[in-house]
Amino acid sequence: MKKIIIIISAFFIGLYIFMPKKELFFLIQNYLKKENIYINTKINQTITGLIFNNGQIYYKNINVCDFNKGILNIYLIQNNLYIKDLKINIGNYFIKKAYLSHNILDPFIININASANFGDIKGKIDIKNSFLKIYIINIKNQTIKKLLKKDKKGYYYYVNF
Repeated sequence: MKKIIIIISAFFIGLYIFMPKKELFFLIQNYLKKENIYINTKINQTITGLIFNNGQIYYKNINVCDFNKGILNIYLIQNNLYIKDLKINIGNYFIKKAYLSHNILDPFIININASANFGDIKGKIDIKNSFLKIYIINIKNQTIKKLLKKDKKGYYYYVNF
């Protein structure tokens, strides 16, 4: 019995380590192409995920943002995406760091935490119900404040997709 557990564990560890992570990224990239979203970046594969350097994100052939570095960690239960120095090319907005997490126990929710030059961002993407809702805390930009709605928790942005 002990031998079987060791063999099964070794199989899953080997599968995890040698999983084609770049191909997973290309699969996501092909899905995003259908939505007119293109990601141009340099990719390096690690044991636990991917590292993206000096990337641009395009929507309908318009460069909407550039980022310095991104780290995608793929774990069995939780996946994390960390993005550093994201410059939004519409206005003078800059996200210093963003952290997105996905847990297989709640497979349709992606949690968002970020720190930007216009405030702190906390929110979620609900894939099942097709919406994005983010709260901007400590808003430092009055232009953005005018574009947001307000509820008991604070100022937020909500969109269905």
